Amino acid sequence: MALEERTSPKKIIRWLWIALLVVLLGALDWGIQWATYTRPPLDEALAAPDLLDRISKNK
Repeated sequence: MALEERTSPKKIIRWLWIALLVVLLGALDWGIQWATYTRPPLDEALAAPDLLDRISKNK
């Protein structure tokens, strides 16, 4: 395979599209994981610092 065949503009553009799709799919996957990450309810999250203070004072 000659160097000209491997570096033809059509093949370079095709690989750039493939790389862009891989990046976009990775970003989509990360976004879905972030959006569906289970977080504690807001009341528990707000009470956590007070709970940690009480636990550390009891030691």
